[in-house]
Amino acid sequence: MSTKPQLADVLADAIKGEIATVHTSLPGRVVDYDQVNQTATVQLGVQFSRRGLDGERIPYTPAPLSGVPILWPTGGGGAYSDTWPLEKGDEVWVHFAERSIDEWVMSDASVVTPASVRRFNLSDAVATPAQSSRKSPLPGAAVADARVIRGDEIRLGSASASDYVALASLVKAELDALWNAFNSHTHLVQVAPPPALPTLSAPPAVSGVASSVSSLKVKSE
Repeated sequence: MSTKPQLADVLADAIKGEIATVHTSLPGRVVDYDQVNQTATVQLGVQFSRRGLDGERIPYTPAPLSGVPILWPTGGGGAYSDTWPLEKGDEVWVHFAERSIDEWVMSDASVVTPASVRRFNLSDAVATPAQSSRKSPLPGAAVADARVIRGDEIRLGSASASDYVALASLVKAELDALWNAFNSHTHLVQVAPPPALPTLSAPPAVSGVASSVSSLKVKSE
């Protein structure tokens, strides 16, 4: 004997179905990164599920999201930014916009009007590079009194920066070495004897007196 569904049950199922299409944010990993356009293909790190014919939930892995804009820290009219390379497998946190952002990402306008009425859709994803898994915490992240920036090469000012920045401790060591070498350096200076004095009539003539020091050391301090 079949049971006629109640209105409350029908409404509850409809609400659940709508909520299932509302996406907010999820972790993911980079599949590939377009450095020129600063977009990535991202594989979400959490499976979705759908109900089978028997009502049982069936987990599945969603397709990778392509063309996802990467959100880099920037400001000052674009004069200030902080970027770094992204590689396959890097973690990102993926956000899904409340409205369609197709027009926004392709425009410099202050306000745009979305052509699509979709909301919280997988098509409107952006991603922030960030490690959310805690199996391998970032080294140095526990430092409480400093900002830690790690990398094989760090460029300040622009992407084309090429002149190296000297470390204060190494510069001081080099200056100390030069200073010590300068202080300990000595060299000989030849000093000529004074010229002969003229002959006097009285008292008896005195011939020139040769210096008892033929050379002396000059030392600067």
